[in-house]
Amino acid sequence: MGYSKLAALVAALMIAFGAGQALAQTKIADVVALKGTTFVTSGGKTQALALGGALYQGDQLHAPQGCGAKIRFTDGSTLAIGENSIITVHTYTQQGTGRTAIFEMISGIFRAVVAPLSGDSVFAVRTPTAVAAVRSTDWMLAARADLTEVFVGDGAVAVRNLNPTITADVMLDAAPIGPVKWGPPRIKRFQDATAVE
Repeated sequence: MGYSKLAALVAALMIAFGAGQALAQTKIADVVALKGTTFVTSGGKTQALALGGALYQGDQLHAPQGCGAKIRFTDGSTLAIGENSIITVHTYTQQGTGRTAIFEMISGIFRAVVAPLSGDSVFAVRTPTAVAAVRSTDWMLAARADLTEVFVGDGAVAVRNLNPTITADVMLDAAPIGPVKWGPPRIKRFQDATAVE
């Protein structure tokens, strides 16, 4: 998938996020590591995550301060969330050699290591300020109310502000700041914040 197709996908995902989806109760991931007590809200019920526990579409993860979790999806991809993070898994499906993964990051930080598939795949996240879609094997994202930061180790990223009048780092109601090369200290800070082993 080229960058232009990825950018078009971001625009389509903005519509999809607003439309909502029926949630299937098919297991999509297992909890493979925990730090402290991280919670999952599933079907309106909140409970502590358990090592080896299952996750389903529509589940929301909440890692309070000092906590975190690492989950492994059925295709082998992993997602590690750091402290003070809230993320919802809207969709995670694999059909043949393709994958569709759509998340909403309310706040916090994550690192995703995406298993390679030969078909078209997308891993997309909506934050309070942006939608980011990545064709990548290893990437990290941090979100807060006024800023989204994205690091891609390999591959391409398309980022769009949620405000449709605004035609990387994405500030609230501002155009994305062009790609910048992150220095080792910033990369290490993200890696440390998402280490859950």
